[in-house]
Amino acid sequence: MGKIKLIGGWYISHQDRIEYYDSQQAALIAVDSILASYESGIWSDKSYFFLGYQDRETVDTSLFDGRYSTGVFTRSKIGNMLTIDIYIKNKEDWIFKYGSDLLQQSLKAGYDCNDGYLAERLPCDYPGFTIHGWSKYKKVDTPNQRCLYACLDYKYSYCSLDKEDYYITIDNYLGKYQLAKFIDPNLEITRVEFPIETIDYAIVVTD
Repeated sequence: MGKIKLIGGWYISHQDRIEYYDSQQAALIAVDSILASYESGIWSDKSYFFLGYQDRETVDTSLFDGRYSTGVFTRSKIGNMLTIDIYIKNKEDWIFKYGSDLLQQSLKAGYDCNDGYLAERLPCDYPGFTIHGWSKYKKVDTPNQRCLYACLDYKYSYCSLDKEDYYITIDNYLGKYQLAKFIDPNLEITRVEFPIETIDYAIVVTD
C-alpha cells in the first residue's frame, strides 16, 4: 500500500470553502492574498474569514508580529481558529498608505478612526458620492438614457430612484455602506466612442 498523505495542519475557511496548507507561513501567504482581493473597497460577502490549525501544530506568534495589528486577528470560540477581520485590515492598510498624518497617528495611538477613515477615503474612491441611510434605494426596472449612461463611469453601479430623483448607486462599499450620487437632470449626453466593445456611449458634461 502507498503512504497516506496527511491533510495540512493549517487551513483557511473563506466563502464556504476550506483550503489546507502544510505550514503556518504558507497559510499566512494565502491570508494576505485573500485580504488583497478586498482592496477595491467593494465586497458583498462577510467581512471576516477564519484561519485554523490542528492540535498537533505549534503557533509561531512571531509570524504575526509586524504583519497584522492585534485587531485583525481575534480568537474564535470554535476550537483552534482565529477570526480575520477584513474591514479592520482594509482600513489599516488604506490609512497607512493614503491617510493623513493625523489619521495615521490617531490609529497608532489606539483610536478606532472609523469616522475619520470614512471621511478621507470616500472622496478619494468616489468623489461626489454620499453614504445613504438605512432605507436603501432600489434599482430601477428600466433606466432612462441619461441615467443609463451616467452609471457607465462607475464599476458596480446602477441607477436607483427616490421619489422623483435618480441616483448613481453603489452597494456594499467597505462591505456595508450604500453610496449614492444625484444624477443631474440637466446633464447633456453626447454620442462618443466608448472603450467597451458593445457600448459606444459615454457622458460628456458641458457647462
